[in-house]
Amino acid sequence: MMFMAEIMEARETIDEAHDTAEVEALFEANEDKINATVKDLEFLIGGEDWVSAKAAAIRLRYLQGIRRAAKRWLDNH
Repeated sequence: MMFMAEIMEARETIDEAHDTAEVEALFEANEDKINATVKDLEFLIGGEDWVSAKAAAIRLRYLQGIRRAAKRWLDNH
């Protein structure tokens, strides 16, 4: 549940942002999380740990959603 709280907080930060630097910082931190999740996924798939790989893939989808929302905000401000 902690991950979902992070996602909700990131969405709230983007929705309420008034400062480009704030969204850029969130975007960069999110990119780091995406990169780490992709590495985790590669490891889990290589080890044929399908249950954990599925969970990591779901995390990746949420992180990609944050990426899209932050990019959209940055493109419009």
